[in-house]
Amino acid sequence: MILISSLIFNAELLIVEDEESEAELCAKALSACSYGKRVCFLKNGQELLDYLNCVGKYKERSVANNYLIKLVLLDIHMPVLSGLEALKVVKSNDTLKHVPIVMLANTQTPEDITQSYHLGANSFIFKSIDFKQFKADIDVLLDYWFIYNQTVSCI
Repeated sequence: MILISSLIFNAELLIVEDEESEAELCAKALSACSYGKRVCFLKNGQELLDYLNCVGKYKERSVANNYLIKLVLLDIHMPVLSGLEALKVVKSNDTLKHVPIVMLANTQTPEDITQSYHLGANSFIFKSIDFKQFKADIDVLLDYWFIYNQTVSCI
C-alpha cells in the first residue's frame, strides 16, 4: 500500500511537482509499480527546502529523518522556487548534499540537462506523456534507487 501525503515526516521518497495532474500521474505510476513505501508530495522547491530543513509546516519533523530519504524526484520548472534553484541549495549544503535527486522534466533541452548535472543532480529523467512508458520508467528508476543502489545507512 502506498501512503501519500504532504505531511509524512519520515518519507523515503519525495516527489516535488507543482502540477496536480502530474503529481496524480506519479501516484498512479507508483501504485501500478506496487511501490509500498512512504511518499511525500511537495509543490515546489521552497517546500522541499522547508521539508529538509524542518521549518514552516514541517517544524515538527526531525532533521535526523533526512537519512531515511532514499530519493527525491524533482520537477525542473516550478513557480516560487524552481527545481534547479532548489537543487543548487540542497547540493551546496553539507548536511543535505547526500540526498539523491533525480530531475524530472517534460522537455529534454541540452541546457536543462547540462545545468542539472552541473548543479549536482544524480540523474535526469524525461517525463513521457505516454503513461505506459512513464510507468515503465518509474519502475526502473525505483528498482535502481531502492534495490540496487547502495547508500550510507547513517549520516
